[in-house]
Amino acid sequence: MKPTIARTGFGLRNPLPLMHKLRTMSTISLARLQLYVVIALFLANVYCMYVYWDTWATESLMPASHHGSALVPEYETHLFSENSHTAWFKYRHRRKRFRKKWKKFLKSDFSCQRRYTQKLLQDLVPGFNASDELFLNTKYKTFKNYDQTFSETPPYGFDRKTSAVDYLLDLLLLSDYPDRFRLTRASNCTRCVLVANSGILIGSKLGDVIDTYDIVIRMNNAKTVGYADDVGRKTTFRFIYPESALMDTSQYNRDSDIVFMSYKEDDYWWLASVLKKKKISGYFWKEIPNSLDKPEYQIRLLNPAIHQEARDIHLCSKKRPSTGIVAMVFAFHYCDIVDIAGYGDDPRMPNHYFSDPVLDNIRVTSTTHCWDNEAKYIERMLYCGAIRKDLTRYYTNRLKNRPPSSISCHGTTWCNSRSSFKSLAAWFHDVIY
Repeated sequence: MKPTIARTGFGLRNPLPLMHKLRTMSTISLARLQLYVVIALFLANVYCMYVYWDTWATESLMPASHHGSALVPEYETHLFSENSHTAWFKYRHRRKRFRKKWKKFLKSDFSCQRRYTQKLLQDLVPGFNASDELFLNTKYKTFKNYDQTFSETPPYGFDRKTSAVDYLLDLLLLSDYPDRFRLTRASNCTRCVLVANSGILIGSKLGDVIDTYDIVIRMNNAKTVGYADDVGRKTTFRFIYPESALMDTSQYNRDSDIVFMSYKEDDYWWLASVLKKKKISGYFWKEIPNSLDKPEYQIRLLNPAIHQEARDIHLCSKKRPSTGIVAMVFAFHYCDIVDIAGYGDDPRMPNHYFSDPVLDNIRVTSTTHCWDNEAKYIERMLYCGAIRKDLTRYYTNRLKNRPPSSISCHGTTWCNSRSSFKSLAAWFHDVIY
């Protein structure tokens, strides 16, 4: 008589049905069983953490001398006496709060690193020297690049005529001293924003954000009175030349400095006449103001070498850089963090956020600047991190539509690619003609 196996299921006392079951299972079923076991172990681990959370937290967070003793401080006793359910959700809440604080930290002043921009530019732009002088002073003839600027024509040099510069530096009493903004922030990280004049600022409501920066740089005849909600009220440096100066001197911020650029010798004599309140003479292509309503200590003369640098090693072009690019190169030397706002040209918006009958046509008629080249330069600086943020997001949105492979952050490829294109064009011209 054959022995019979009782159908009482399988287990430790009766393993035969289990062995038979495993023998007859397919490979797929075995893999599924293994997956179920792994999931079960994971859920058991989570359950143990949930149930014994208070014990684990007490033993791991207390000092080693307190383990297994009743020497837990009163606040710890209160913390760990809560039930495990409350402690678990408190842990999740603290983790989310930490993530929010970390994101806020990355956007705060604490994430600002001293000389961050200068170190980055030395890799991005070969030939960039953070120690170059930004402003002219009475010792400008001892600057290392003076021989080149002496012979270059304005705005890149003095065209071998320095009498007007010498006369002006005698009037500007504090030209030999560091500017007052650098003195007040000598040991702190300097956050700068460049506010251009494009119409894309209309309705942006960035005024309060712009005013929080340490240094606010504006260009030409940009107005703030009546536009503060979009462009802010604060101005630290304003880059001007005679034709771009404000006709209404009440628009100047009383605590701002003028950074004066010269495009011809008459520009220097204009500034001298304004300071001495004498009759203005010379050639100017548009109406110019007769006063600046600024004391001498709030006026600085920009070193023409900054124009040279912007043209030769930043844009790598023979076209004259715009005021916005010159101010950007200045900011790369001066600031630790650089953000921009109002850079870009949207055909659906006015050329400027304020009305200017003369300058409004520059977008269409001007051939002095190479706008396409400047736009590519700004995109590269933003993509590679030299510009941290574009507050109006014009170039940020443009970068989304460009493949990353089209932009290189290697300093040796920017000017070389442009020069190789020019040499190829010159060779093609020689072959044809």
